[in-house]
Amino acid sequence: MRAAFLVIRITMNKLAKVHTESESICRSPRLSCVKSAVIPGGTKVSVVSGVVLCTSSAEDCSSPNGRPVLFERIQEWLAERAGPFQQLNSVEDSFGGSKHPQMFVAGGGFNHFPEDDFAAYVMSLPWQNPENVVLVIKPEEGATRVFRHENSN
Repeated sequence: MRAAFLVIRITMNKLAKVHTESESICRSPRLSCVKSAVIPGGTKVSVVSGVVLCTSSAEDCSSPNGRPVLFERIQEWLAERAGPFQQLNSVEDSFGGSKHPQMFVAGGGFNHFPEDDFAAYVMSLPWQNPENVVLVIKPEEGATRVFRHENSN
């Protein structure tokens, strides 16, 4: 017996055609759907975690690409554990408004992500402004988790 879960996000109140059930991923400007199958024995084939990391723009940004030095260490950690194409992408330049948001923001979506190990690693780094570090992890199922340093308000 094969069971499947279908997660659908519909935008702009428009409904786009969902193709056959055998397709694992379908994309359109109005619809994004991902099917997570359960194999016999109850193991999920796909378990996605969304990750967002926010830090102060006052962190040491002396890395060759101008991003925070500790962010580069996080990217190395991800490459070692999740693979070279499993990285966070910087998104603060995509914000609206007329000014830079004065923060560094990066995010990504990962399959079978080691959430606790990643959170422990990020929080253990020697941040210059630990009170401005916020890590948000949204598992596919369950509550969103927010990590901050203990001395943060």
